[in-house]
Amino acid sequence: MNLGDFGKKTILWGAGLSKNWGGFLADEFWGHLLGRPGIDKFPRLREVLLSEPSFERAIDRVARGEFADEERRSLWVSVQEVFAAQDDRLLEKVRAPSSRTVDESRFLKFLDTFKPDRSRSTSGYLFTLNQDILFESMGSRDPLQTIPACPAVPTSQRAFSLQFRHPLLLDTDKEIRPVPGSEPVGGWPALPGKLNYIKLHGSALWKTATGNGELVIGGDKTDLIDQSPLLSWYRDIFRAVCHDGAVRMLIVGYGFHDEHINNLLAEGVADHHLALYVVGHDSNSSFRESLDPRLLSGLRGYTNTPLREIVGNDTTDTVAMRSIKEFLRYYSACK
Repeated sequence: MNLGDFGKKTILWGAGLSKNWGGFLADEFWGHLLGRPGIDKFPRLREVLLSEPSFERAIDRVARGEFADEERRSLWVSVQEVFAAQDDRLLEKVRAPSSRTVDESRFLKFLDTFKPDRSRSTSGYLFTLNQDILFESMGSRDPLQTIPACPAVPTSQRAFSLQFRHPLLLDTDKEIRPVPGSEPVGGWPALPGKLNYIKLHGSALWKTATGNGELVIGGDKTDLIDQSPLLSWYRDIFRAVCHDGAVRMLIVGYGFHDEHINNLLAEGVADHHLALYVVGHDSNSSFRESLDPRLLSGLRGYTNTPLREIVGNDTTDTVAMRSIKEFLRYYSACK
C-alpha cells in the first residue's frame, strides 16, 4: 500500500476527545439509549439494557439472540436517534464559542502537525474510532486550509463543506450516492498528497446502497468490519501506518477496549517500533494497570491533563503540548 510520506507521525482519537465538546462516553450513551421510546415499546429490549451496562454488548446480545425483527429494528432506530442527539449537541457547542471548553482554533492549528506539507507531495493521516461528526463540523477560517478527505466516500456523504469553513451535515448534491459496497472497478483511490481522515468504525451519517448505516457498533467489531469492503480497506490503511516503521502515534481519548485495534497496535509495537503517546483521564498508575501489557514497551508518554489545558488559549504552548510536540518531532531528529 502506497501511503506516501506522512512524516512518520499520526493521531488516533476516541470518544474521550468528543467528550470535550459534549459527546457521549459509553456509559452516557447507554443512559440515553435506555430512555428512547423505541426501547420502552419492547420490554425485552429494556430488560437487556438494564442487565447489561455495556450498550455495545446489549446490542450484540439482541443481534445474536432470539429477538423479533421488529425488536431489532426498534433498537437500531433508537441507536440512530442517540447518535443524532449527540451530533446536535456537538454542533451546538461548535457553533457557540461561549460554550466551548476547548479553544477550537488552537486545536485545529495543532492538527496542522499531521497535515501534508504544501511544499512537497506528502500525506497526512487522522484516524478516529468515533462515528460522530465533531471534526467535520469544525471549520477553518484559513482559505488555504487543507480539506480533509474520507477516502472513497462520495462527496454527498461527507459532512465537510467544500471550503471546510461552514459546518454542513451534507453537501447540496440532489442525489446522495451510497458508500462503496464493493471495491471500486478502478481500485481504491490513491492516498498520497491528501489529508486522509479515516473513520475506522464508519459514520452515523453514511448510508449504503440498501439504505443501511455504514458504522460498526456492537460486540464482534471484527466480523462487522470484514463485511464492509470500505471499512476493511480502512483497517488495512491503519495497519499499514502502524507497520510503516518507527511511526509515532498520538492517542487521545481512547480507552483501549477494542481488541482488534489493540492487536494492530501491539503488532506495530512488537515488530515495527511503533511508539505511542497517550492522552487519557486516569491516574498514571490506573492507566498502566489497565493498558494492554503488549503496548507498554511502545509507550513513550502519558498525560491525564485535560485537553482544554493541553491546547491552551493563547499563543504559547503549554508544558503538555510541548511534550507532545517533542514526541512527534523525535523521529525526524533520529533519522
